[in-house]
Amino acid sequence: MNVQDYYTDSDDDSEYELSDNSDMSDSDETYSETGDDELVENVTMDEWQVLSDPFSDQVPRATQNFSSEYTFHPAIDMEECRDPVNCFECFLSPNIVAKLSEWTNRRAEMYFEQNTNTRTVYGVQWKKLEKEEMYVFIALHILTGLVKCPRITDYWSNNILCAGPKVFNKSIMSRNRYLSILKFIRFSPPEAARNNAPLSRLGIYMSMLKDNCKTLVDPGPVFAIDEHLMLYKGRLHFRQYIKTKRNRFGIKLFAMCPSAPHLRGYTWNFCLYVGKDNFNVSHIPGTGNLTVSDRIVVHLAQNILNSGREVILDNWYTSVRLSQFLLTQGTYLTGTIRSNRGVPAQLTRIPLERYQSCFVRKDMQLLVRYKDKKDVYLLTKQELQCKYIITIR
Repeated sequence: MNVQDYYTDSDDDSEYELSDNSDMSDSDETYSETGDDELVENVTMDEWQVLSDPFSDQVPRATQNFSSEYTFHPAIDMEECRDPVNCFECFLSPNIVAKLSEWTNRRAEMYFEQNTNTRTVYGVQWKKLEKEEMYVFIALHILTGLVKCPRITDYWSNNILCAGPKVFNKSIMSRNRYLSILKFIRFSPPEAARNNAPLSRLGIYMSMLKDNCKTLVDPGPVFAIDEHLMLYKGRLHFRQYIKTKRNRFGIKLFAMCPSAPHLRGYTWNFCLYVGKDNFNVSHIPGTGNLTVSDRIVVHLAQNILNSGREVILDNWYTSVRLSQFLLTQGTYLTGTIRSNRGVPAQLTRIPLERYQSCFVRKDMQLLVRYKDKKDVYLLTKQELQCKYIITIR
């Protein structure tokens, strides 16, 4: 068949490599391929249609009306958010801080009930923690991440060579009071903590924080989902080691971010990886055959399903199966895809020279194969195949 030459910039294949994390691999996914049947132009094979005319492919889709600004939610007073403190409280709201104070006080009470012979911690009589004092503790704790000292106690040192900023003084919060709060601080009801359920210690706090992140912003029609490894070298059974990352040890975080220009860098939804079983989407019909990487996407995107929005993924997540499921949920997918994730055999067997492209279509799914140093596959929902024909060289 005739395949037209189209030239475009090549991408570095390194960004499409799978992270070195055996616990999260999708090696269980297998797809059967067809035999060596002769390819016939514009003939449907396994419901995929090979396309040779780039201007003949027009598949309209229903369009949704979204706000053109994609900034703060209309109910949010932007003038108040210009103040740094008010902006901070939009995310770590007074309600969250009040809960942290309540749970910390409850943990301290449980400690002293078990140790009836003392009422002191670090030589300081424990007193009830109020919301205002918790804000001071949080501010100092954030500052310890910006200004590094060898030990926590050094921030209150009188030695000018190793002391922290001047805000670390007794008039704001004493060293022992800070350490006692650090000992008892909890992010969930202390009586609900279970050793075999890591999120029982963080789940409520994270849910409240995520709700604030999603409420504050009108996100727009397009999202990107990817992973991030937060540096952490402590003792934690769900700590990850990924040698290809800059921070090789850490806690894996999956984030969903809007692509609107005003919101780049904003995390709209997120979840921690503590095991394969923490992405529960069983309440959504049709998710029974999804793999771990599929469920991660559905778990993060469940609040935008059936709204006509689109998610952008890399080839660790993208599969034809996931795309078909999202289409049943009124959501579109665009992303690079590996050849063993449901790519039809007729697309992989079309002979191409370097910088050539070929296309196959199945309903609202368009698969593109582009040959550079290696074959790059793209799965998208775009209505017009010719949108991908860009001559640069």
